[in-house]
Amino acid sequence: MFDSIYTKALLFLIIISFFSCVGTKIHDDRFHTFTCKSEWSETEIEICESTSTIIEGSDSTKIIFKKTNLPGQGQAQPLLRTVWRKPKNRTYVVSVQFCNKRNDLCFDILPDSAKTGLVGHELVHVQDYKNRGFFNMLWMGIKYSLCKKYRTRIEYVTDSTTIANGMGYEVLNLLRFVENSGLAS
Repeated sequence: MFDSIYTKALLFLIIISFFSCVGTKIHDDRFHTFTCKSEWSETEIEICESTSTIIEGSDSTKIIFKKTNLPGQGQAQPLLRTVWRKPKNRTYVVSVQFCNKRNDLCFDILPDSAKTGLVGHELVHVQDYKNRGFFNMLWMGIKYSLCKKYRTRIEYVTDSTTIANGMGYEVLNLLRFVENSGLAS
């Protein structure tokens, strides 16, 4: 019955997406939710919500903001259990680096303008995902993971789009802070 590798892979994706959970329910009357709200300062919440009004379409997109351990500063992706839906009906997760003993360069220590640049950059990724169907997004994820040249191009286009949305100063502040902090590896 499950002889083909493709059948097994598809079955695995279906099972994972069915059982995946973030633990945060997003209500129909709210577009933005913050996990572990006590970890977010009022300024950080305001930055995330105000930045989503600058990036076109982000204010009406369901987004869960969370702080977590990441290999980089930020990450945006669709919530796994909603990846099968139409792009406009998906919920997206924007994660930022949480402070811990292993990583001193985290969201909490960034200047406010750099936080705005980081959130804006991740919201542009969300807007890109909203223009992609499931298989297109899956193919993009595979190429992004395996090909450094493709990843560099995607990040360049994302930065350019963030700058085109009027957030050039904020992106520049983020890059300068990371470069000059001495905390980046």
